[in-house]
Amino acid sequence: MSPSILFSSYHSYLDWTSGAARATRATLHALARAGWKVRALCGSFLDSTTADEREFVKTIQSVCANPKVSSGRCVVQGVSTKFRVFQFDDEGIEATLLLTAGAFSEAVPRYFLSKPSGDVFLSLLSTELSQRPVDVYATYGGYWAASLAATLAKERGARRVFMLHNFSYENRELFERFDRVVVPSQFARRFYFDRLGVRCDVVPPIGRRPLPPKSPVERQYATLVNPAVEKGAFFFLGLARELNQRRPDVRLLAVESRATCEQFRNAPDVAKLRNLYKVERAPNLDLVYASSKMTLLPSLWNESFGLTALESALAGAPVLCSDRGATKECVDEEGNSPLVLHIPPRFVQNVPIIPTAEEVEPWVEQVVKIWDDPAYAQAQLESQRKCAERFAPERAAERNVEFFNSLL
Repeated sequence: MSPSILFSSYHSYLDWTSGAARATRATLHALARAGWKVRALCGSFLDSTTADEREFVKTIQSVCANPKVSSGRCVVQGVSTKFRVFQFDDEGIEATLLLTAGAFSEAVPRYFLSKPSGDVFLSLLSTELSQRPVDVYATYGGYWAASLAATLAKERGARRVFMLHNFSYENRELFERFDRVVVPSQFARRFYFDRLGVRCDVVPPIGRRPLPPKSPVERQYATLVNPAVEKGAFFFLGLARELNQRRPDVRLLAVESRATCEQFRNAPDVAKLRNLYKVERAPNLDLVYASSKMTLLPSLWNESFGLTALESALAGAPVLCSDRGATKECVDEEGNSPLVLHIPPRFVQNVPIIPTAEEVEPWVEQVVKIWDDPAYAQAQLESQRKCAERFAPERAAERNVEFFNSLL
């Protein structure tokens, strides 16, 4: 009999702006290809602060043009809540997504789960586990219903796995309800052991091996993907400002994702920058990587992995990244790459500070060197590619399947 897994979270696993969602979907696809029976039961949380019901439905239709949609009303503890359920096949994932009435009018959806919506979700999960038991229950997310959902899975005899993708958890109570906790990097493993004493398994996420464009594309940008403050958007803006004065021929590109360039509107002198370009959300980054001479990742927070760095290196664009978090694990095997650059301590998550010329100087030097010296750029790229191949999609898929097989 084939092993079975249910991934369930109020966070939608079809959130293209969420690295955790993309990694989870890739893992579920790998398990389906390996012969597992794979199901997903999720809610409507999306990372984007501007997400609405229309965008939620659009994510489903991007996978299945005509999902099966049913409507219902659930009464839990005297509270009646209307909802819709979307069911579809996602390349071997038997998916069910829940949308409760008013879900996107409840404060900020990604941070707030109402009691009625949570109760409907738990009711559906309980029914799903009762009628169709599974060998493994997997989840992520720290919303209030997560602990109750893990208890339901335990009562149905499933092995419970928490897929931990960020560093926002500050107590270990939730993790005590799970048999295993998975993190994507050695940095994350050390972080949670030091902070909470939680022992984690390291299982790398499954990225993509970018496809070359159908026709030749000129590499003409130094590119930042997702201009969020915590991703170093304003550090990037300071770099653009300095290069605009000294090397205006170096074109910088910001690729909007969860964050947009709107936040730059009131930044000093931004209107004078003639070397700064933007592109709106690009669901497929292959063309972006193919158009880039390099990718810039000046993250101010601790990244739990570095999928963008990994994909960029595999696509032929060398990566300049900050020395914070786990990104460097993907591109700096020896720990001495000149493209892993320091960012001063005063630059912290969610504080939009533009760096001085002195603070951004090491980045300017490396950007110019990559831009002007093809031999140097190729040597750095080859070193990064060698490191990135350790986490290539096919190898990461094998590691994921091995881990879940070990739970049986």
